[in-house]
Amino acid sequence: MNKNFFSLLLFLTTLSLNINSSLAQMPEGSFWIKQYEDQKDDCIRKKDYRCAIEALMKIIQMQPRSIDNYTKLGVVNYYLGNYQEAIGLFKRTIELSGFSDAAYDNEDLGNTYMFLGITYHTLGKEKEAKEELNNALKYFEKEAELDDIIYINVLLKEINKNTKE
Repeated sequence: MNKNFFSLLLFLTTLSLNINSSLAQMPEGSFWIKQYEDQKDDCIRKKDYRCAIEALMKIIQMQPRSIDNYTKLGVVNYYLGNYQEAIGLFKRTIELSGFSDAAYDNEDLGNTYMFLGITYHTLGKEKEAKEELNNALKYFEKEAELDDIIYINVLLKEINKNTKE
């Protein structure tokens, strides 16, 4: 009986070491990042944007190079009416996109420029809005985002009409 007990103990110790070794090789905090991602999604579904900000801030602290989260944080701030904060976050995303190891594709960058343009438009800064929306179009044309292209063109027509009056 003692032999079986020690065999079982040795097996469990080896299994524990293998599990711990596997966990050590996982990206740091991946379990918590997943939890915060789920929390963020749940908060946004419930339109609890302050909760979403908390979750996004935790994700950014754990993954500062995950630049798409800066855009998400900007959008959430936009919905809360924190337009200057949103502008700063969108600009931070654009700045980081040039230095990031992570793939940040044309559509993502186009979305960031589009949100920046929309925020400027909301603030009545039509010149800046027009510039950023035109930047967005450059990226969307590469990815053929037809819905976004149509939306931006409609918004640009409205801006042009407002600035001529």
